[in-house]
Amino acid sequence: MVIAAPQVRAPANPAGQDRYAPAQARKERTDLEQMPGLQTLPYSGRGVRIELVDVARDERLVLRVVGTGERQARRGYRRWLRRFGDSGRRYLPLFRWTAGQRSSGARG
Repeated sequence: MVIAAPQVRAPANPAGQDRYAPAQARKERTDLEQMPGLQTLPYSGRGVRIELVDVARDERLVLRVVGTGERQARRGYRRWLRRFGDSGRRYLPLFRWTAGQRSSGARG
């Protein structure tokens, strides 16, 4: 009589999650290197607050940038990018301000 060895199955992924592959880890590491400012969120400084709020359809990260005025919010965002050596290409900033200013319609 031949007894077959029991089959060893890989454990099920918890909550339907995918396995974490080395290629995926490398891609995520590369993405983070391209967005050094991401590590500093939420950020507050020099009258501006920047926080991650969503991911856009094109996979850019949506940031809420709040200042006391439009000019301060936009300037603070540019300073934040420069300070951390970030190109800003992977972000979609949404500018908000607390003072009663109107938007000039200008971008970043």
